Amino acid sequence: MGWNFNQPDPDYVAVTDAAVLNRPTGDWCGTAWIRRDVLTDWHTVVSHGKSNATNGWDVKVIESDDATNPNKIRIRIQDRLDGQFSLISSGTIADANWHNLIWTVENTTDVMTLYLDNVSQGTLSIAGMVDVNPAVNMYFGAGDDGAGGRIDYHDGDLAEFGLYDGGIFTAGQRTNLQTQSADEISVLTKV
Repeated sequence: MGWNFNQPDPDYVAVTDAAVLNRPTGDWCGTAWIRRDVLTDWHTVVSHGKSNATNGWDVKVIESDDATNPNKIRIRIQDRLDGQFSLISSGTIADANWHNLIWTVENTTDVMTLYLDNVSQGTLSIAGMVDVNPAVNMYFGAGDDGAGGRIDYHDGDLAEFGLYDGGIFTAGQRTNLQTQSADEISVLTKV
């Protein structure tokens, strides 16, 4: 299943906050397929909380005009008591093709890893990270501005999103997920 977001209309999907959205204090991971129609502007894949103000996390593609990290992927998580951690990919999404993102948060080893098209984009120590669960809605295709509004709208397609508690994907599982999803990507157009 997937969504098509077209700008300039601010399209996004909101999921009402519920316990099922909470990430465990142990290991967890997520995956999504993304395609960008426009390379400028920040593109939010998913956000759960305003991660620079409270507990929360988000996955975004940085705008092409950024002087430091153009078209790179950023996953940011924050435990308001223990700090904020941002992992920036080494690779980029600088085209309008489909790309697979996988991120892993391993609290048992204090490491966060990001994969783009099944290639590791780097790791980051997240020592001390405990609780990233905000008491707010989760958004696909838009970020949370911390004041009740949305920012960084996605312009393109998102598909095959998943969050998983516990076990982290092995290399073989990542390959299988990427191969199966690439063959089965489905996109629903918002009307």
